[in-house]
Amino acid sequence: MRLRRETLSRGVTEMYAQLVFAVVLERLFFGVISFLLSVLGAAVIMSSSLCHHEKKKTEASSRQCR
Repeated sequence: MRLRRETLSRGVTEMYAQLVFAVVLERLFFGVISFLLSVLGAAVIMSSSLCHHEKKKTEASSRQCR
């Protein structure tokens, strides 16, 4: 329900964060080791989401200064 009201970029970031937590919990509880490419792909996706979030935050603060 909450994802329906969020912007697309924030909702996608939350969905990918859920995937990262699922991989971590899978490793802790079941001992499954993910492939290196899967981990690298998740890192690329999360870092690009964080960069996008920071860019939006700086754009919003520059608009407030005008």
